[in-house]
Amino acid sequence: VDTYWKADPDRTLRLGSDGEYVEAFLETFEQAVRAQLRSAGPVGATMSSGRDSTSVAVLAARDLARTGGRLPAFTWAPAPGLLRIDARGRFAQRDSASK
Repeated sequence: VDTYWKADPDRTLRLGSDGEYVEAFLETFEQAVRAQLRSAGPVGATMSSGRDSTSVAVLAARDLARTGGRLPAFTWAPAPGLLRIDARGRFAQRDSASK
């Protein structure tokens, strides 16, 4: 297994204001999303209803719209009774043996 990326614990970022940190984050985040839009075919987004997938989808849709593209988004909800919560509070899929 090859390491894809490793944080440098000795690297320090010092900017002049909170606003500059926000700008630096947004620039980095936008670059990361844009890099994932390179594709030989159409791209889409899976929406989990969380803030992270929504943020990625907004940036991706905005970037695709610059060239007339659109971002299809997908989500799902389990049918009633399809999923249950186990004793540890985690979701577990119901199978035919558990009926």
